[in-house]
Amino acid sequence: MTLRYAVMGLLMDHPGSGYDLMKRFRRSLGNVRVASQGQVYGELNRLADAGVIEATSEGPRGRQEYALTSPGEADLLRWLARTEGRKPQARFFHRPPAPVGGQGHTTPTTSRRLPSHCR
Repeated sequence: MTLRYAVMGLLMDHPGSGYDLMKRFRRSLGNVRVASQGQVYGELNRLADAGVIEATSEGPRGRQEYALTSPGEADLLRWLARTEGRKPQARFFHRPPAPVGGQGHTTPTTSRRLPSHCR
């Protein structure tokens, strides 16, 4: 799995800042892929330049929150649906159920958007 699709997958669940994404990355993908802070922030810049994510708000100290754009969502879903010669990739985005009030977990809406073989 490339860092590009790991970051896009995390943003499909819930928008977030680079810091938020680093926390979610370590929690949900840390056992599959390792990425440094510099790699994640660099990938956010590349994804924004490509138009697949966008900064949706700016908070204190210039903290930017990013969200997946429609073209980004379409790209991610195409990637998830590709199964030729490999197993479906959605398994990497599975997380245990959230505690009551938890954030950043797959929602029923997100699950409906995934191809049926990836749910």
